[in-house]
Amino acid sequence: MSDDFDLLETESAGSKQEKVEVNWGKAVDQMKSKLAQEDDPEMRQKILNATLDDVVGMAEKDRTSLLEAIKDLTDYQDEVGIIFEKFSTLNAKEQKVIDDAQKALDRARIELEDAEKVKDNWWNNLWGRKSRIKKKQAELEAAQKEREAADMKAKAMFQERIETADVQTLLSELSYKSQAAVTRLKDREVEIKEVEDRL
Repeated sequence: MSDDFDLLETESAGSKQEKVEVNWGKAVDQMKSKLAQEDDPEMRQKILNATLDDVVGMAEKDRTSLLEAIKDLTDYQDEVGIIFEKFSTLNAKEQKVIDDAQKALDRARIELEDAEKVKDNWWNNLWGRKSRIKKKQAELEAAQKEREAADMKAKAMFQERIETADVQTLLSELSYKSQAAVTRLKDREVEIKEVEDRL
């Protein structure tokens, strides 16, 4: 592997039986920094693949730090604008928490739209049109808060599960998160270009 992509900066010299010390937090920071600096999507992918290859080689020796790396990338989701469920491999229970809250939010939006579609005249207002709209607005606000809370609940459930996961699961999760970060960076490039083209 090229030295240009040795993001883990490990000490390979010496005895093969010597424990390899890996600063996972620094590795993740370096990965994010290099990815952010690269304009070429293929080069970003090369950096990412090199990083993950090194991670696979070291993970068995340092499970605790691998967990920390996953936590770092989970925290990074807000910085790159990726919503939680698109940045983590959720199980059925975790996904259901989010899906139920999203369905309730969608339903609240539709009910408010239906209430607002009722013609604004004295007769409909007499029969409670305005108060019904106000009620549906309050329900929508509550549903929005529940949707935000669902993300936090699912994240807590995910974190609790991942704490006891085997190394292979942790590696898969780290790979998934890394790929999601790169995908988001690519999408952001397209969004910026579209805005520039319209100016």
